[in-house]
Amino acid sequence: MPAGSGGHLADRLAVLQRRVEQVVEIRRADDPAPDDPFRGLYVSDEVADGLLPPRQDVPVPPALAQERAAAELAEDDRERAGTPSRLRRLARAARLRDLDVDLLVAALAPDVDPRLERLYGYLNDDVSRRRASIGLAPGSGRGSTRSTGCRSSATRRRERTSLLGDR
Repeated sequence: MPAGSGGHLADRLAVLQRRVEQVVEIRRADDPAPDDPFRGLYVSDEVADGLLPPRQDVPVPPALAQERAAAELAEDDRERAGTPSRLRRLARAARLRDLDVDLLVAALAPDVDPRLERLYGYLNDDVSRRRASIGLAPGSGRGSTRSTGCRSSATRRRERTSLLGDR
């Protein structure tokens, strides 16, 4: 692996990890039974009641946005030094936008850090959905960090908290 090749990806994964931690904390604060061993397999009365009011978006904290910007500036320096990461080279070759790179990092993160599989399952409120989903993607964060229950998939997409923030 070329020098500095993994640094950019590691930096971006660290930012994603902190965002996942933030969204998990918010979910736990609103979850009436966060330790329920059957979480994601059914919708309790308490959860159904909690699904009724709409929620506000959870903005990406400024410190996390600054950390992401710092990761990109560090990668800019590596690129100027002639050692761009594979992620940056891929983004350039495929003409990926920042949003595309964010989605790519979110999709591959569980393969790099298996803990994220379980956290994605938690955030999807479905133990069998351990990968990034449209509900966790940017632009879908129109509110709820609570269980999605039996609402339509269109409603869930509008109401889930985005891992990546609004774009």
